[in-house]
Amino acid sequence: MTSEGRQQTELKEFLIEGRSNTIIHQFSDLHNIPCVFDLRSERIFFTEFTKGNNKPIIYDGYLARKNDYGNVQYFHRFLFNKLKIKDKQVHHINMNKTDNRFENLKIMDGKKHEIHHSNRRYWKAFETWSYKTGNDNEDAFNEWLIEKGEDDQEDDDEDY
Repeated sequence: MTSEGRQQTELKEFLIEGRSNTIIHQFSDLHNIPCVFDLRSERIFFTEFTKGNNKPIIYDGYLARKNDYGNVQYFHRFLFNKLKIKDKQVHHINMNKTDNRFENLKIMDGKKHEIHHSNRRYWKAFETWSYKTGNDNEDAFNEWLIEKGEDDQEDDDEDY
């Protein structure tokens, strides 16, 4: 098993008891942008991430905070630092930067994450598919792409 696969397995085991209902907070001092949590990530946010002078902010679209030195720390990265996962990137599966439910966060190798986000054709197709189907689940989209075949997806958008 690869290092990435092992970390993903450890993460799933860690989260088994943490899966639960979706909780949405709209913070007036964050321009009422909806921030999405599950019970476990909400607890970590309110008990650890916002402790002391660490006031939450929205930075580059992500839920974040500034530490005493003025450095920005993103909440989704804070969650994975708690799991001692190093040298990896955290990907928001549904592309909502303020959706920090554990089930919406995925560990990825940095290069794969970069390629994933740089593929504009992929994201345009995902956006169109998501709009037409009402489904914003990226894994379901990837399954649809595999079934359909990427080559004919470019010309034929009527199959969404």
